Amino acid sequence: MLRFYRRGKLAIDIRILQDMVSICYDGMVANLDFGRKATNTLDKQVFRCLGNVFQQFCETIWDMLEKHKSPNTAHHQAASALSGSVGDAYWQSQKMALSQQPQRLMQVNQYVVHQLQTLLQQFNTKSLMKVLSKQLSQLKMQLDNAERQRQAAQRENMSTAVS
Repeated sequence: MLRFYRRGKLAIDIRILQDMVSICYDGMVANLDFGRKATNTLDKQVFRCLGNVFQQFCETIWDMLEKHKSPNTAHHQAASALSGSVGDAYWQSQKMALSQQPQRLMQVNQYVVHQLQTLLQQFNTKSLMKVLSKQLSQLKMQLDNAERQRQAAQRENMSTAVS
């Protein structure tokens, strides 16, 4: 069970959690959406898996927010500049041509992982940081696997085109 030992620091952690849930939700929606409209099977699989990992991360954060609700903490604050810029980046990637979307979406996902890692380092509560570090490492691992699979498929396509 997570405990916050200092009430003043709870508000800071709650704000960080709110940013993280917003970012993860945007990642989930963008990746699952592209997974539905992708034209090849690999992209469908890769982006659905990434969307599912973002969803798990989002649910974990949301559960933490719900557990630590207090009457003094507003849970529906306006998005921070960071979470707004991440949402814009995902939105811009969805406006691109279908052939360019996978590469741009992967770039945005890499940026998001870096930003989540930065937010994670700002936590005051070690137990909270520990739980979210596991989720972040799963996201990083899935993103690395997705990148490797896509690169392998590109190399295979190039070798069959040359043959």
